[in-house]
Amino acid sequence: MDSRDPTHSSGTLAAYETMADQPRRGGPHDPPAASGRRWSPVVVGGPVGPHRWDDFTEDDLEDPLSGVTPQVYSDDFIIDSSDHGRPQPAPYTAGPYFAGPYGADQHGADPYSDGAYVDGFYAAEAYGDEAPEQPAWWDLPIWAPPRLVLVIGALVLTIVVWPLSHGSESDQAGAAESDVAGLVPVAEGGDVVGASAFGRAWSATVPGVLTLLGNPSRSFNGTGPLPTRPRVVDRRTQPGMGAGPASQALVAERSDGHTWAISAGADGKVGFTDADSGEQLLAPLETSRAIRGTPTLDPDGYPLLYVGGDDGELRVVALDRGSQPEVLWSLRSSTVSPSQWGTDWKGSPLVRDDTLIMGGGNSNLHVIKLNRSIGEMGKVRVAPELVAALPTWDDELDRNLGDRETGIDASVALDGQTAWVVNGGGLLTGWDLSPLDRGGQARKVLRFWAGDAVDTAVTLDETGAIYLATSGRRNNARTAELGRVMKLDPGNPENPLVWSTAGSPLGDSGVAGAPVVTAGLVVVVGNEGKLVAFDRDSGRVQWARQVQAPARATPVMVDGAMVVGSCDGLLRAWDLGLDGPEERWSLNVGGCIESPVTAWAGRLFVPQRNGGLVVVGSADAAAG
Repeated sequence: MDSRDPTHSSGTLAAYETMADQPRRGGPHDPPAASGRRWSPVVVGGPVGPHRWDDFTEDDLEDPLSGVTPQVYSDDFIIDSSDHGRPQPAPYTAGPYFAGPYGADQHGADPYSDGAYVDGFYAAEAYGDEAPEQPAWWDLPIWAPPRLVLVIGALVLTIVVWPLSHGSESDQAGAAESDVAGLVPVAEGGDVVGASAFGRAWSATVPGVLTLLGNPSRSFNGTGPLPTRPRVVDRRTQPGMGAGPASQALVAERSDGHTWAISAGADGKVGFTDADSGEQLLAPLETSRAIRGTPTLDPDGYPLLYVGGDDGELRVVALDRGSQPEVLWSLRSSTVSPSQWGTDWKGSPLVRDDTLIMGGGNSNLHVIKLNRSIGEMGKVRVAPELVAALPTWDDELDRNLGDRETGIDASVALDGQTAWVVNGGGLLTGWDLSPLDRGGQARKVLRFWAGDAVDTAVTLDETGAIYLATSGRRNNARTAELGRVMKLDPGNPENPLVWSTAGSPLGDSGVAGAPVVTAGLVVVVGNEGKLVAFDRDSGRVQWARQVQAPARATPVMVDGAMVVGSCDGLLRAWDLGLDGPEERWSLNVGGCIESPVTAWAGRLFVPQRNGGLVVVGSADAAAG
């Protein structure tokens, strides 16, 4: 077990809970709910009015699958029992209007505000501006002179100026720079292992999301269409539940005709169900401790699953032994020497050319020859051999840190034969593994100290550039120098830093999830609930938006939109542009969402921290 993770550190987790309970979640006005947890349906980041509750219908409130059971005790909301308990916003009160109904006159200074966002939105390079007060004429009737002038002006702009300024469709084709910036530039052709797999499914043999963030560059989270009228269509409680930031549900179309949903969780189990029906396909795989990483399904079609856990075992599991999964081989991390720090396995493995690649809590990068085959009885076989255990720490790092907390939590990224791994001390190393095929030794090709650990994954784009988002475990001089998000050029190993983000609005608490990379933006969600977009080329802050804290999930791109969940139970879809995000929809699924969402065939699979797998689909499809 790695005691540094908030899952197992009551002090760190309590800090998150304390932050979330201030005044955004009702503060002293909010008594504990009967269920033992608090419920906060407040959409932080915009005025809370009737339009913010479009996804709450009477059917939702009466449907046991919806999870919509709002219990709000706050001066900012009125519970109207005649309206099925639906929260209604309290009347607006004068004063600065920060993020929703919370004005400075009501709750004092806003702890989530840098003093520069109005309705939850930051303007680039304007972090010190004061929020403007509401103009006095806003409440005047429409025929009053100030309002009348505005109405006439708006009509003139709409009828005359707007059509002239927009021109023909051909004129607009190359002008929608903000729209293009939010698209994922899917790589074409080439090797599906590495940078050329950016935005693409990993395997043509097994369609699906087969590992954390889908492929070796950690950039694929499934296929659309994205639900346009989202609704919770199923809630599942099979084993393998209780997911954190490094957990994601796998969805794969296997050769047996089933679309499999595979999930591992804090209950120490791996569950195997039919993605469509929820039917259990195999008995759960049971371990003795929590599983905090995402398993990996073999991309070459072998009926094999690779999964590590907090019990210190990295397992190769056969899925073709009837109704029971069978562990064919395991590696105990404590048997690897030399090692440093822990024994857990939190990352998500990768497979290339019959080789398994995985970082461990013992601070080593492990390279394992699998020797897969199909036996005479038609059953899969393996004869694994640990080819290399590569130490990712050195004496210089230990001196800089003053400790030896260097266990690897983040999933490795792979570009061709080069593996990129970052340890708990924030040291990124690149390893050329090709000499191992010839009986030689792996070669270290890059060393860069990012200052702090990466919790979820190293991310690559289609050019091979590396993106890191560091956690808030360490607030040392290096993190003050670099900030929490950075881009590296591996082609320049002597000076790989392209940009970093010191002074950004993310704050010292850091980032738990991985960055999402689009054509023009790099977007992260900070632990304090700030959704921040950086220019992909320069690292300049393009915009920032406040969502409910804590927010620890990795954003994912689905059907041209970014989907991200947060611990207030809200799942949101945003259209991204250079000027800011535009929310397509939000849906309250109930329960904290810390893991990336998986999209497949018009549905979203959403693991939850407190257990359960929520399936979101279209309301139209559900009705049909």
